[in-house]
Amino acid sequence: MVSPESETFALIALNRITEGDSRVGRLLQGYRSVSQFFAEYDVQHLPPRISGLLQQRLSAETRRAIEADLRWIEADGHDLIGIFDPNYPELLKRIHDPPLCLYTSGNAELLKRTQLAIVGSRKATQLGMR
Repeated sequence: MVSPESETFALIALNRITEGDSRVGRLLQGYRSVSQFFAEYDVQHLPPRISGLLQQRLSAETRRAIEADLRWIEADGHDLIGIFDPNYPELLKRIHDPPLCLYTSGNAELLKRTQLAIVGSRKATQLGMR
């Protein structure tokens, strides 16, 4: 199992604590790792919702969710690709709010190929569905 001091644990914890808020990716610019971010960033400058969560210990519920994520990525064919990982898609890093990490199932090498994305709404209007 991955230790709580590892980069993978820090990445999953930050992603869980911020509920996948993609704005966090912008905060990480200029750092080499999530661990470095935690060690050097003044959490007082974070948005209040995030800084309050970071200043608290990880709740038991959050820790269980992180451990479940860690077990998931240990399964065959599963992987976690963080924004600092060399396998993170370069073009995805360039968008305004890149996701902090990607949970992959299957052949992650396919992320290096030309991609087509279809973006939709969870609550599409009738016009949008047509």
